[in-house]
Amino acid sequence: MPYRKFTNDIIIIGLIQTILFIKAFVVLPVITKLLGPEDYGTWVQILVTVSLITPLATLGLSYTLVRFLAGENDKERIKDGFYSAAAAILAMAGTAGAVILFNSGQIANFFGNGLILVQMLSAIVIFECLNDLLFSYFRTFQQIKKYFVFFASQTIAEVALVIAGVFLGYGLFGAVLSLLLVRMVNFSVMGIFVVKKIGIAIPRFTRIKEYLRFGLPTIPGNISSWVTQSSDRFLISFFLGVMFVGYYAPAYTIASSIGLFITPFSFLLPAALSKFFDEKNTSMVKAYLEYSLKFYLALAIPSVFGLSLLSKRLITIFSTPEIAAHSYGVIPLIAASVMMFGVYVIFSQILVIFKKTYALGNVWIFAAVFYLILDVSLIPAFGILGAATTNCITFFIILSFVWYYSFKKIGFCFKVDLEIIVKIFLASCVMVAIVAFLDPVTILAVLGTIMVGAVSYGVFLLLLGVISKKEISFLKNNILMLFSRKTN
Repeated sequence: MPYRKFTNDIIIIGLIQTILFIKAFVVLPVITKLLGPEDYGTWVQILVTVSLITPLATLGLSYTLVRFLAGENDKERIKDGFYSAAAAILAMAGTAGAVILFNSGQIANFFGNGLILVQMLSAIVIFECLNDLLFSYFRTFQQIKKYFVFFASQTIAEVALVIAGVFLGYGLFGAVLSLLLVRMVNFSVMGIFVVKKIGIAIPRFTRIKEYLRFGLPTIPGNISSWVTQSSDRFLISFFLGVMFVGYYAPAYTIASSIGLFITPFSFLLPAALSKFFDEKNTSMVKAYLEYSLKFYLALAIPSVFGLSLLSKRLITIFSTPEIAAHSYGVIPLIAASVMMFGVYVIFSQILVIFKKTYALGNVWIFAAVFYLILDVSLIPAFGILGAATTNCITFFIILSFVWYYSFKKIGFCFKVDLEIIVKIFLASCVMVAIVAFLDPVTILAVLGTIMVGAVSYGVFLLLLGVISKKEISFLKNNILMLFSRKTN
């Protein structure tokens, strides 16, 4: 049954996102409390740089494999497609690493920290790009459990080594070195696995033009997406100094935790929808989109409410009172932005299955230009609150465009149940009232209050008929079945 596998895979990707969530909230206090906001600002800039270069250097080919090879059964075509993409990515990633290395002095001055960190960054970029392709292999063929094992291992090892490096006195150098070592090891292990599965071949590049025609138009969108989600760290550093990046980034990290709810859908929908669409099963495509939107909003909307209410307490717990005093007002705006981005991800799948990636590229280019203009105007005047406001306005525009293009211009509509959305808002308001009444202070009290709020919210969803007992039983049975099976 397609729904069963899709649900199982969503649960696994949800676990991956939970691990990432835990990682962010473990590393955040370690660096902010032991090294201070300035070093945390540098750490964030390194991560943001990697997130910029990876989609550029991979040429959109990792995502292309998902679209073109998900339904492929010919082993030779799979092998040639994979190694052709690998060769192109290796060439681009190597070039990007060399450029960073040759300009390491200037980059180090901008980061406000040591030259050795930037030199390690050049190697991290190369392995990040290659790992992105290897992870894409498992995503393409929906080997989600294997993906989970490799991703979880990398994340856990990274957290452990970062903490060890900082506590042993190696500071930011130890943290960045951990990123490099973990990526090198994971590349070796995943590479061996893929080679054993499909063998080794010299790429013939027989379909590379077709791949690039699909993948290259996604690059402007990827760059623009990076601009709207990450460039504010660089602009804050430029206008206000790296210290304010250290103030802004923890609040952004906490608010962005809502993103863990959309990742399972963004990860799994492209391959699943492409397969159904190619089989002309449009009713299944619409059913998956309706299912995804409903469950995403049921998780994201109350999270925006809860994070906004507990913003100052959460930042104080996970960083320092100094950082909380400067940045707690950022959380509601960023949380709303992340929620809108999640809805965009679901709507944008319509453009992907119709191969209208150029439309996504166009909207992201416009959004990036608009975002930069607004950021340059608001950050000097309003500081980090101006950056958060820019995020919120920009993502509203992006969501509006993609909804219009998908539903009106293409005319591929699926049901958006406004009554259900209103009920989710009502249940969220009740949850917030309960949390506000409890008014937690300590970390244990906050965790307990979150649990009470989540349970009360779930009860009201049931009472309002948003989620049926049948759906809960279905999810519970899938979870039990998932963990009773051996890894594929």
